[in-house]
Amino acid sequence: MEHYVKKQLKKTNSGIGFYCFAIVIYFFIIPNFLAFIYGIFGIDYKNDTSSFFISSISTISAFFILGIIYCFISFTPLQSVIYFKRIKLTKLLPLIAIGLSVAMLSNYISDIMAYNLSLTGINFSNNSNDENWSTYRFLLEIVDTAIVPAVFEEFAFRGVVLNKLRKFGDSYAIIMSAVLFGLMHGNLSQIPFAFILGLVIGFIAVKTNSIIPGILIHFFNNLFSVIMSYFGMINVFNTQEYIIIHFISVLTIVILGLISVVILCKDKEFFSISNQGENDLSLKSKISSSLLSVGMIFFIVVITLETIFSTIGSL
Repeated sequence: MEHYVKKQLKKTNSGIGFYCFAIVIYFFIIPNFLAFIYGIFGIDYKNDTSSFFISSISTISAFFILGIIYCFISFTPLQSVIYFKRIKLTKLLPLIAIGLSVAMLSNYISDIMAYNLSLTGINFSNNSNDENWSTYRFLLEIVDTAIVPAVFEEFAFRGVVLNKLRKFGDSYAIIMSAVLFGLMHGNLSQIPFAFILGLVIGFIAVKTNSIIPGILIHFFNNLFSVIMSYFGMINVFNTQEYIIIHFISVLTIVILGLISVVILCKDKEFFSISNQGENDLSLKSKISSSLLSVGMIFFIVVITLETIFSTIGSL
């Protein structure tokens, strides 16, 4: 029985690994292909409209279209990965608050890591010039940075990946989907943040049987980042005012998150989760078997190389 389960684990994770591998390769090919097409027609692919169109199309096609193809190949019904169970507003709002508070705290971990890396000459900052942040640019940023990733990354990781793995145990599925979500960012400063946020959103998706809370958490977190970046770039506030507003905003969200935890703790079973699936394998054994699958090895190798090149390019 154990041998059969491990075989099924490796088979499932190999497919997921190849899906994630295809996403990484796709993200390399599609932007360059679209830029090439733009060049043929003499269109500037570096202007705001073109660059954000290329970015959004790449994200949608990589996560969604490849996800649909993977579901078709693996005989996975779409209704099992696109699930929208109705959630009462009295539960949805606290869940969003908890997710956002964790995101804010995780961002600080990411910032600390980015700062420490900057001391070694590695700088992942990608700030634009003030004049580039027009209202039009701001709206494009909301679409490309907040809306598109929230919908299609959640479809991929809390939809396709998480639900393909839940038959082997909810805890295992949450951890593995968070690991892949973190690695997919391919950036040393963002991997810890994405992993922690992935754990929380995955947990919420399992407990609610819906990807809606995850999409909203993902969206509001990215939206907050875009808004603060916009205010920082156009110099609406001086540096001291900006720091104070940012701190108060984060503190408010964290306090709301803590209050939400207290509210949800009234349901003693809400924060409990099953560690077993349709087998008796330990969580450690499941994860080790997963990481040794062929497709997962392909993905880990290529994403590691991307992370290394990204780090070198930031020197």
